[in-house]
Amino acid sequence: MPKIKKVLSEQGLEELKELLDKEWPPIIARSKIDEYTGGTYQSGTLANEDSKGTGPKNPVYGQGGRVSYLKPYLIDWVMNKVIVKETIDLNN
Repeated sequence: MPKIKKVLSEQGLEELKELLDKEWPPIIARSKIDEYTGGTYQSGTLANEDSKGTGPKNPVYGQGGRVSYLKPYLIDWVMNKVIVKETIDLNN
């Protein structure tokens, strides 16, 4: 069973997607993924996912075999790792 890293409401999910689209550069190196995901994902995680065929679509291979991801595909991959739950009022 996959580990769930974050639980968001529908509204929170849309806000997250908009934030990532606004803040992330057009291409992100696999080696920098932890910086862009706040440490939620590491480069090794993406390497493993890529080897299983479950990583972000259409990885870009650069000089020296360095792997990067185009923003739309990386956002889609991240969003598929997030689940939606009903909003819970933590003040009660």
